[in-house]
Amino acid sequence: MSHTASAPSTHRVQAGGDTLAIPGKYLSITSFRRDGTGVATPVWFVQEAGRLLIQTDASSYKVRRIRRNPRVMIARARPADGCVPSR
Repeated sequence: MSHTASAPSTHRVQAGGDTLAIPGKYLSITSFRRDGTGVATPVWFVQEAGRLLIQTDASSYKVRRIRRNPRVMIARARPADGCVPSR
């Protein structure tokens, strides 16, 4: 399978009644441990029908945390520069 790099695109999604513009292809998803500690994980995403979609291993720790507590925080991620909080 080959992958062709392209210029970052801007994705628009609905969140809490607001429309967010999310440039690029990567997000940082923060899920929470039982003790409330946040764990940020960079993920690749696509936008479809106003939803953000990611794919990850079903047995990963982030999936386990999200199944236990579906509350997550999302931030724009620029892999070279670290993460920048979304608006």
